[in-house]
Amino acid sequence: MFKKWEDYTELEQAAVLYSDFYKSVNGPRPRFDQSHWTLEDYDRAMDDLQVDSDREMANKRIAEQAAVNELEAAITLTMATCSCDRETAWRYLKDAEGDDWYDDGYFEYSYNLPRGYLASTELEEA
Repeated sequence: MFKKWEDYTELEQAAVLYSDFYKSVNGPRPRFDQSHWTLEDYDRAMDDLQVDSDREMANKRIAEQAAVNELEAAITLTMATCSCDRETAWRYLKDAEGDDWYDDGYFEYSYNLPRGYLASTELEEA
């Protein structure tokens, strides 16, 4: 049977929280021996993970902004080339990619755009 959270020792709780946060930041769970760690070791490791997490979030924002810039440049070029409005240029771009079957959330994910970007710029599907 599974233990309840309150049945874990403070050290076991720290190990679980560290493992979850490590996975959130790095993908896989930690694969190194932590059997000798103390609460202080977990506190230090959590602080280090927070630094890593903050750096990853900053990198993600930079990558998302680059993706936005690329999409907006493609829309602008398409508008100029086709003498069309923004919505038509967007539709042409999606059709050219063969992604007209994607929903907006999946399109944003696939092209590394920030979640909700298309709706915020009124490029969402009707």
